[in-house]
Amino acid sequence: MFDLELYVQQTGGSVEIGELPTIEADPLQMRQLLQNIIGNALKFHLLSKFIVNF
Repeated sequence: MFDLELYVQQTGGSVEIGELPTIEADPLQMRQLLQNIIGNALKFHLLSKFIVNF
């Protein structure tokens, strides 16, 4: 998440992280997946402020 912190600030967005389920998965792949999802939300947002909820 910290890799996207500057991008979140530049776009005026917000990321809220709640409770997530526990799964058996490769931590690196999960990190990449979440970064891609958040990055796409930041990239393709409308021009108003927005929140990405997990």
